[in-house]
Amino acid sequence: TSKPDVVATQITQYTMTDLTTLRQTLHSTDNTAPAIQSSSRALMTFYDKPNGGPNLAVSEWRNALQTCRSVDRLLPLLYVANEVLQTSKRNRGNKFLEAFSPVLGSSLVFVCERLVGEEEEKGERE
Repeated sequence: TSKPDVVATQITQYTMTDLTTLRQTLHSTDNTAPAIQSSSRALMTFYDKPNGGPNLAVSEWRNALQTCRSVDRLLPLLYVANEVLQTSKRNRGNKFLEAFSPVLGSSLVFVCERLVGEEEEKGERE
């Protein structure tokens, strides 16, 4: 089975409401503790879902990160990943550690490049 077929099968396992709520929550994440905790809880609801629930949630997180228009939301989304990883490892197990491990390094590089690019643009404007 091809990867798109697997993702399509996973998506049918969840209601669109679950995914829509997760997307909205992630896209509204800001630098406040309540927003970070809310996004973390939204991701954690996928922990026990069958057929790769954590992988689907991490895919949505990664999409939110990559489509951020504002660099001000990048670090809060990294904080969300940190919160989910710590909470799930401490209270539940390794599912999110396994789901985040292939994308976390490249996500961190992505955030650093965006932040450095933003600082360089500010320097050129001054």
